[in-house]
Amino acid sequence: MIVYINGIKKTDFLTQEVNLNYDSICDTFSFSMPYLGESIFAPLNYYPVDIFDDSGKRKLLTGIILNHHFKSNSNANEITISGYSKTGILADCPNIPDGIKTGEQGAEETNPLDSSGESSNFGNISLLELAKKLTTPYKINVIADDIVKDKVNESYESTTTTLDESVSAYLSKLATLKNVVLRGDAYGNVVFTQIDDSANPVVKFQSGVDPLIEMSLEV
Repeated sequence: MIVYINGIKKTDFLTQEVNLNYDSICDTFSFSMPYLGESIFAPLNYYPVDIFDDSGKRKLLTGIILNHHFKSNSNANEITISGYSKTGILADCPNIPDGIKTGEQGAEETNPLDSSGESSNFGNISLLELAKKLTTPYKINVIADDIVKDKVNESYESTTTTLDESVSAYLSKLATLKNVVLRGDAYGNVVFTQIDDSANPVVKFQSGVDPLIEMSLEV
C-alpha cells in the first residue's frame, strides 16, 4: 500500500488498516509507522491523505487525518495516525448551514458548522439536487450511477431536516425510501447507486480457497 500525506509519499508502515464500506458515506483508515519528527505528523493540521494499492495505480481512498497517537520507548518512537474519507465530515456536521437555508448566494463560502439550530424545509426538489445543495459548502461532488438516475431525479413535494440530523443521515434516510444506496467513492465524491443483480460477478469466493476472505452469515 502506498500513502501520500500532504503530498509526501510514505510506505514504511508497521501496521495498516483501511476499511471501505459499500453502504456508508464514510470509509476509515489507520497506519502506524516509525516517528522521526516529520512535520506532516503535527497534530491538529488535518492534512489530506491519498491511499493507493501496492501498484500505486488504483486509488483506494481520499481522506483526512483526524487523530495522532505518539508512543515512545527505549527502542524507538512510533506514531499511529487515523482518519476518514473526505465525505466523512457529512456524518459529523449537524443541521444545515444558514446560507443554504435562506437561499443566499455564495453559500459555498459559509462555514459548514454555522447553524441557527432551526429546522430546514425544502420543497419541489429532487434527491440529487438536494444532495448537491447540502454538500456545496464542503466542496464535495455528488454522482448518480445510471441505474438510479430516474429515482434520484424524482422531486419531493416537501422534506424537512432538523438540528440533530447530520447531512449524511438526512440524505441516507431519503435514499433508503427510494431503495438507493448512499456511499462515498475513492475520490471523495458522494455516490448514489444500487446493486445491479443482472451484472456479471467480478470475483467468486469459495470457502478454504484464496483469496483469503472471512465470510459470515447472520439470520
